[in-house]
Order: sequence, then structure tokens, then C-alpha cells
Amino acid sequence: MKLQTLIIQIVLLMTFAAAWKQSPPYGYTYSPLIDINEYVMEIADFAVVEYNKVSGTKLTLNKVFTGESSQVNEGINYRLTLSVLGEYFVSNIYEAVVWESPLFPFRILISFIKN
Repeated sequence: MKLQTLIIQIVLLMTFAAAWKQSPPYGYTYSPLIDINEYVMEIADFAVVEYNKVSGTKLTLNKVFTGESSQVNEGINYRLTLSVLGEYFVSNIYEAVVWESPLFPFRILISFIKN
């Protein structure tokens, strides 16, 4: 079962990487999210957790200020502006972009940039 999940993730990542070369996610038209609901908070939390894995930091999500979405590459990009608590509980603002596939329960952190 783990091998099957890994293969699906690799195929999706390769598909996304090929599409990325053609048109970066910032070239898409984003629509504002009307409501910052639990689902959006889950995506924001995913972004922070994934960033922590890659960077070795211990950030925690504080608040989602704004969010936008865009239909891209057989999925949805979520661009979120987050308040994140870092070391010594210092709050910083980040912009996170997460790609999500509606076909599989699968997400990829595209970017996580400190503003």
C-alpha cells in the first residue's frame, strides 16, 4: 500500500513539475476566498508543517489573514497570507502557496516566503 501511494505521489509530482516549466503558479488568476474556514486552516497548517520539515524550524500557525485560490494543472493552488509564530513567540508574516489535487488526497507546498 505504501509503494502504491509513493508511485502516485511521484507521478503527480512529475506532472506538476512538467506543468510548472510551462507556467509558474504566480501567472495564474487568483480569486479571493470568501471564508477562511476550517478547510483553509487545514491547508495553512499543512504549509507550516511542510516548511518545518524542509527547513528544520519549529514555526506554528497563528492566523490566516487572507486567502486566494486558482484552478491550475488539474488541481487548485491556494495562496495564503499567514501569521506564524517562531522562536521566542515572535510573529512573522508569510505567504504560502499550496497545490492540491482534487483527484487524490494530495498536497504539495510550492512556496513559503517571509514578507
